[in-house]
Amino acid sequence: MECLSINQRLKMYKPNFKHIKNIIFLAIPIIISNLSRVFMELADMTMIATAKDGSNALAAIGFSSMLLWILFGIGISLRTSTQTVTSRRFGEENFNRCGQALQHGHIIALLTGFPATILMYFYTEDILKLLLSQNQILPLSIDYAMFVVPSIYFNYGSFAFQGFYNGIKMTKIHMKVMVMANLLNVYLNAGLIYGSDNVVLFLDKYHLGFLSFLWNIIEFPEMHVRGAGLATMIASIVMFFMYLGFLFTPHIKNKFQSFTLQIDKTILKKHAILTYPLSIQELCSSVGFFMFFKIIELGGAINLAATNVVFRIAHASFMPGVGIGQASSTLIGNYLGEKKIDKAKEIIIQSVYIVFVSMGIMGSCFILFPTSIISAFNIPDELYDLGVPALQFVGLLQFFDAFGIMMFFALTASGDVKFPGIVDIVSIWLVFLPLAYITSIKWGMVFWGPWIAFGIHIVLFAIVTTWRISTNKWTKIKV
Repeated sequence: MECLSINQRLKMYKPNFKHIKNIIFLAIPIIISNLSRVFMELADMTMIATAKDGSNALAAIGFSSMLLWILFGIGISLRTSTQTVTSRRFGEENFNRCGQALQHGHIIALLTGFPATILMYFYTEDILKLLLSQNQILPLSIDYAMFVVPSIYFNYGSFAFQGFYNGIKMTKIHMKVMVMANLLNVYLNAGLIYGSDNVVLFLDKYHLGFLSFLWNIIEFPEMHVRGAGLATMIASIVMFFMYLGFLFTPHIKNKFQSFTLQIDKTILKKHAILTYPLSIQELCSSVGFFMFFKIIELGGAINLAATNVVFRIAHASFMPGVGIGQASSTLIGNYLGEKKIDKAKEIIIQSVYIVFVSMGIMGSCFILFPTSIISAFNIPDELYDLGVPALQFVGLLQFFDAFGIMMFFALTASGDVKFPGIVDIVSIWLVFLPLAYITSIKWGMVFWGPWIAFGIHIVLFAIVTTWRISTNKWTKIKV
């Protein structure tokens, strides 16, 4: 932007409704798919909360989920790298290389996801026994995690598919698959958690009794948290094959040569090099947040359950920002592939406007109506005293997180993957977790200490990544 006149710079920073329209057009299907995932998690939470031993079950699933996301984070990095490569090739109109990026993504998914599945199958129980201090939630955590573990590889493959479809601007496929898979998950949850005897009563409570017909065919036992884990596993495997099915669409099959073997060791190595910094970041970030949950758990099961509830509800405010970020990544990659640097910069600016407004609205709702929002999920009464103010705190953080989310996606779209990864890791492990430990364990702020440390991390990451974008170094990276 150094060569632009003052008027050109001012014009660039004004809302550009053409760019906003293009971003929103791509983002809406991603946002819908992301929100469907959130609503599925909230439905899980509601069903588990109203089942027996609700608070302990919520705490157990929250802890197990954080452990599993340590591994799922690697899959998320694969989605980001595959989308980065695909969108750049799409902008260059090198369409067969888009299909090549997908194939390379699946090779990496196989080489990482299959060993991760085997490893966690044998060691999940031992890991949870080592990490959990609350005996009442340990068996529940093991029950849930052991049913989800077999789906790890399929999740990795699905992330590669998502990066490909987003990169070629077919975000509606991402939406269709995610919505269908999440609806399946919710439906399976209803039967598997409550069993055939109780599922009818549960569905009738929400005037959905007509949906119970499949569960009336045979008697099925109540599986509680194991049922929630089994439902997640089945839905994840089905999701993988639905993504695969769309590759047979003639337009996709012929244009992108998705079934023509295009493996190139040199390009595969570059794809892996782009993936590994993101994987390290996601791994360190996931482990960091797992430690955050562990610090919270040391303060008691109620603290852990309340944190799990707030995080699951808060996902609804993150998802619009993530959807806009993913959509803008595609456009940034396209413009960089076309050598239109100024257009890529404009997309970043316009995306910030959209993310700030969308996440700001969600954050404002959390601040103004926390009790009404939490009460919609039938959580145990003892969680309100902690959950309500924590949700308001998350609402405040949305105004900062909007910048952090958007700058992360802008940097990774350009191939500048190491810098945000280093910032995230340093912020989590040298600022966030030490402060969480000191304030909770040393100072006795067992709930609010870790939460305040989390807020400092969000603000710090947003400031540093925004500065990085302003340096323009990301415009010179080749993918």
